[in-house]
Amino acid sequence: MNPRHILFAFLALLALAPLALPPFYVTLLNYIGLYAMVALGLVLLTGVGGLTSFGQAAFVGVGAYTTALLTTRSDTLPSWLAWLGASPWLTLLAGLLLTLVIAYLLGAITLKLSGHFLPLGTIAWGLSLYFVFGSVEGLGGHTGIPDIPAINLFGWTLNQGDNIYYLIWAFLLVAVWSTQNLLDSREGRAIRALKGGRVMAESMGVDTARSRMVIFIIAAPLMASAIKLELPRSGASEALDTPRFVSLAIDAQGRVFVDDQAVADDATLAQRLKTAAARGADTELQLRADRSVPYGRVVELMGLANEAGLTRIGFVTEAASGTATAAPAAPSPAR
Repeated sequence: MNPRHILFAFLALLALAPLALPPFYVTLLNYIGLYAMVALGLVLLTGVGGLTSFGQAAFVGVGAYTTALLTTRSDTLPSWLAWLGASPWLTLLAGLLLTLVIAYLLGAITLKLSGHFLPLGTIAWGLSLYFVFGSVEGLGGHTGIPDIPAINLFGWTLNQGDNIYYLIWAFLLVAVWSTQNLLDSREGRAIRALKGGRVMAESMGVDTARSRMVIFIIAAPLMASAIKLELPRSGASEALDTPRFVSLAIDAQGRVFVDDQAVADDATLAQRLKTAAARGADTELQLRADRSVPYGRVVELMGLANEAGLTRIGFVTEAASGTATAAPAAPSPAR
């Protein structure tokens, strides 16, 4: 079969997926697209260039926190930075630029290492940035930054999974196309030569130091592009509050209960879940299902919860000597 026909069929399936799939699977495809951008950067860096880095996840944090800070706290920033908070698109570009600068500075230090010292060096600064993000009070600590606005595209607010789906996959497809063009270029052939060893590449006239820096810098914004403007959602001040929980149970007869109260149908369930999600961003859904309930039904209910805004889901199990009951009591969550 012609590869071009396969490509067109794949693009057609991508375009139709949000129209035919339940919300849970659309959300799943969104995460696949986001993490595929991260994987693309790792493939370029390690699979093609032969460089091992364990700190690339830090670039995701740099892009995410830069975007979140500029978007939500523009009124507290200096005037020469505050104007970036006018649009999430500007903050996204600022996050990418800052990621490039940090990647260049870190690459200038660590890419001089070789052998086992290179991955060890990347582990060191990767962990360092992780603890910086979690320890600085202005960044919200380990609970993150709340109230991040959704992206708007020509007046269309991308605040739902099926809305932002096309943007995520458009970014991914452009990144794949750009990477393919890069690897087919003169610079790309030099990058491919790195995997065979620096001595062989240098004997063919390749500036290995420059090529290693180029691939390191290109991989970094691919990581930073894989951010969601809705995350992180919880605020540092909420960490001291009592955790909020809502219980969802399904008995052997397929009846659904929310906080010990029976729900007549899925429409009523969706409304109850939206009301529960409005309690706060840290509201957690505790899900318990009888063993006889089909797994597909459980996945369907998880999709309804996700669409309602309940993204924290814990599964509740019975004690070994316990028996499943129709209407749930107040069990403790098992993670």
